[in-house]
This record gives sequence, structure tokens and C-alpha cells, in this order.
Amino acid sequence: MDWLLSGPRGSVSSLHSSIRISLEVPFRWDEIGVLQIPSTTPSSLLFGIAAHRGFKLERDIYNHVEAPRQEWPHATWALERMTSDSPIAQDRRGDPAKLSFTYAWQEEALGESVDIYVLDSGVLCAHEQFLGRALCPLEAVHNGEVPPTIIPTSPHGTGVASAAMSVTFGMAKKATILSVKVVDPELRTPTSQVLRGLRWVLREATMTRRRRSIINISLGARSQADAYDRAITHTIREINIPVITSAGNGGGEACAHSPNSADGIIVVSGSTIEDTFYDRSNHGHCVCVMAPAHHVVVASINVDQLDDFRYVAQLSGTSAAAGYVSGIVAIMMSWPERPRIRAAELEHWLQNVASEGVLLGVPPDTSNYLARATFQFS
Repeated sequence: MDWLLSGPRGSVSSLHSSIRISLEVPFRWDEIGVLQIPSTTPSSLLFGIAAHRGFKLERDIYNHVEAPRQEWPHATWALERMTSDSPIAQDRRGDPAKLSFTYAWQEEALGESVDIYVLDSGVLCAHEQFLGRALCPLEAVHNGEVPPTIIPTSPHGTGVASAAMSVTFGMAKKATILSVKVVDPELRTPTSQVLRGLRWVLREATMTRRRRSIINISLGARSQADAYDRAITHTIREINIPVITSAGNGGGEACAHSPNSADGIIVVSGSTIEDTFYDRSNHGHCVCVMAPAHHVVVASINVDQLDDFRYVAQLSGTSAAAGYVSGIVAIMMSWPERPRIRAAELEHWLQNVASEGVLLGVPPDTSNYLARATFQFS
């Protein structure tokens, strides 16, 4: 973009002729006292010009028409709470399953061109809530073989994906989900299996550098594994891809097991429609933010009829909260004037835009931040 040189009108007028030869590049001067100098002009000449008393040299900047926030009146309570500064009114808390709440959003920031990789039990990619933006790549590794990824082993992964980006229940409604099925039919998975899935994600994300990537791993080991934590921290700090996980639902310590114990990972606990801490959430110093986790409505799987692509369910758990926060990060990444925030800095950013101190009953070892989707960045 061009350089702009401004100063007292008379001074600019006299400067016009004296620097014309030295610049040897075309530039424009107008009656408002500004010289518009092409960006190709050598910086040594520009700094010499700026040294004149009373002059200021600065880069041209974009001006934008601020799009109005739009409101959709058929949303879940979770979406309303995370896009509003106010709690859900007392007289509206009776039925959390109702789609009578309002989601305020802006068209430019709904997660477009952002990929959310969900390492989980698989996602029902054909569900109508995903509008074709949930992908089940067959290359995802499962026990060393190509798995039948279109058949999830449980509703868990579909619920996480729905909270992140489904058209009715999700936060970032234009993001894309890539399902990486790592959980076996017994609803468990060894760390080595998760790491194989993570390697696949990193290869895939490297090939699509024009898009932004987020990883959601709402799984938890029963203890801390150094290899697991090192792989997560490497992904965040060296590859610059944020990793988001759920705190867990045991009502105990969140930080003593992997992947929550990894440096830089975003750990999410839960909240309720009453603006209280979800009492089944794990807690601890590693928790970054909280998000709705109690009686939330998401796209799901009818285990008795797997070809039911309209099925929805109400669930409780911090995995849904982690899904919402993944969507919030996708919103930030898709905003046209997004700040250049590295994955390792994401915790600070999420807490900076969150609603601080609004939740009741938060354990003393846990920071009181309710995740919030913001459409204004500084």
C-alpha cells in the first residue's frame, strides 16, 4: 500500500517541487495537504522526507464499512449466552431445549476457510445439520488400517462437531469439520492411536496452508503421558495449530492427565444456563475458559437408526463446551481483520474477550472466565 506524507499545507506545497527529482517516481499531491507516495519508493528516501520538521510519514490503511450484527431468533441458550454480555433471564431458563434464544453474529466471521479436525469417535458427516461441510476422509488411521469412518462408534464426535459448526446449534456456521476417527467400538483408544491421528492431521493441514486449522481432542487419558504432551505442545508451538480439549466430567482435578497437562493446550470446563459452574466439570489451574456444558442441544446419532440424518439430542458434558470454544476460535481466524495471534498465545486472547467473574460456584483453583464470541478485535 502507498505511503502518505502529511504536514502543514504550505510546507507540503513547497516540498512538492523540491523532492520531485530526488524521488524519481510518480506521486500525487492534492489540495488537502497530503503527498501520496507509491509503496515502491526506497525507504531511505522516505525517511529523509519524513525528517522535515512538521511532517508525518505513515502507511496507507484500509477503511471498512462495519457490517451490522445480525440476529437469529431460533438458537440455543448456549449460543445466546456466548454472544451476549447478559445472562439468560430468569423467566427463560425453564426449558434449555427450546430453540427460542437469539444468536447474534456477523456474516464475515462465521468460520469460513477454517478447518476443525475432530479426533474422536467419528462424525455422522451426512447429518443435515452439517450442510456438506463435515468430511470423513478415509485416510484417517484406525489401528493401522483405513477405518469405516462414515460409521461413528458413538454420538460423541458428532455432538462435538455440532457444537463447533452445525447450522442450527453450532458457533462457527461456515467452518468445515474433518472427522479423524480414533476411538474404537469399546469407546476407548490408546495414546499411540491418538498420535497416529495427530500425525495424519499435521500432514493434511500442511498441504492446505491457505486454510486455517484447529484441532479438537475431547478425549482424556487416566494419567499423564510425556509423549502425548510433547506431541501436543509441538503442534501448538512449532506447527502453530491450536489444540482444544475438554476438562472432563469427573468433578475432580483436570490437570493431572494428558492431554490437559500439555503446555499451551486450551482446556475447557463447563457452565449452566443459570450461569453457574457445571458441577460435574473437572477443574484446576490448567482450565482456560468455561462454556455451556449442561443440557445443550446438538446434532446427534440415533443408534437404532444410523441413516437418520436429522436426529438431535440434548446432552451434558465438557466435550460440548470444547466444541463451542473451537467454533469461537474459528470465528476469530475467519475475521477479515483478525489479529495475528499464534496458537501459543490463544489462552490469553480467549480470556481477554471472555466474560470474567460472572459464573457462580467456580472452584477456587479455576479461573472464572465464560467463553465469549466477539466480532471486534484489537
